Amino acid sequence: TVALDSAPAREPGHRHEGLSAGSSACGVCGADSVADALSVTAAEPWAGPLPTPDVVRRLPDLVREAQRVFDRTGGVHAAALARADGELLVVREDIGRHNAVDKVTGARLLAGEPVDEGTAVVTLLGAANRDPAHFRGPDRFDVGRDEGTPMSFAAGIHYCLGANLARAEGQEVFRAMRDRFRTIEQAGELVQRPRTTLRGFEAVPVRVTPR
Repeated sequence: TVALDSAPAREPGHRHEGLSAGSSACGVCGADSVADALSVTAAEPWAGPLPTPDVVRRLPDLVREAQRVFDRTGGVHAAALARADGELLVVREDIGRHNAVDKVTGARLLAGEPVDEGTAVVTLLGAANRDPAHFRGPDRFDVGRDEGTPMSFAAGIHYCLGANLARAEGQEVFRAMRDRFRTIEQAGELVQRPRTTLRGFEAVPVRVTPR
């Protein structure tokens, strides 16, 4: 049970009976309608101290060094709470990346050691499909990769509802480009999206030659 000191930013929608995902990184899973998925309230801009680029680069290695379960299994996610200067406060592991974040939050609350507002950041290592012991060249984009079922979109009742939509859109876009253009070449620097979830590109400039 969660007790709120003030009203939530938006009222939670009606939940149907039965098995259903409750939330997701993108906001699609757990929503009963398109309007509900689009009604997420934007958070206020972060006003606290920010980690320097050097701290951001060091955090993944610091978290990895604390992953005892990963040392034994090679297949779990990790989340950590750290100060803006890179000092690790809590590291927790779980087979689910969101569960790892929940464990970090719960560990601080159960220990009675809340973090002062504006003093901490969360680092999350998403390891699905990136274990180099199983996936050859995990950083390489390879459309022909065939090394087992990918776990990018989960499975079963937790399967991402947006995955099929994204796959259908991609199939139509690339089929149309293949039919309309003789060549497709990269024409500039790739611009990555500035976020830690749903990683991808803001812009992929290309040069095409019509058929």
